[in-house]
Amino acid sequence: MIPACGRMFCRGILRLRVHDSFEPFGWAFWTIQTLIVAVLFLADYAVNAWGVKRYGGSRASVIGSTIGVLVGPFVIPAFGLVIGPFAGAVIGELLAGSDLDRSVKVGWGSLVGLFTSVIVKIVLQAVMILLFALWLIF
Repeated sequence: MIPACGRMFCRGILRLRVHDSFEPFGWAFWTIQTLIVAVLFLADYAVNAWGVKRYGGSRASVIGSTIGVLVGPFVIPAFGLVIGPFAGAVIGELLAGSDLDRSVKVGWGSLVGLFTSVIVKIVLQAVMILLFALWLIF
């Protein structure tokens, strides 16, 4: 899930292609940009799993949190991105046999992971935009 600034950046690059050409950028630019996009996708899941594990979550809560990230926005459009991972981690931890207090703590860890992944994605997208600007200047 790419935040709005990343989607706008991708649309901007596509508009550049329509009005100009990708030719000035070359393979190095596109390779770097592609690698950053791959890291963006991995950050969504890896950092979320890190947050769950950091707060003592089991494998079931990591899977539940990941399912919550994917399904939550579709089930509850306005708040599903936040509620989904939390609920998924809590349900996963409860299914693994933990008590409610521990499960809620692990759910909190999924939110910490989610917000940390948002920060990581914002930083990576800023790097993408900076590279694009520098490539245009030099």
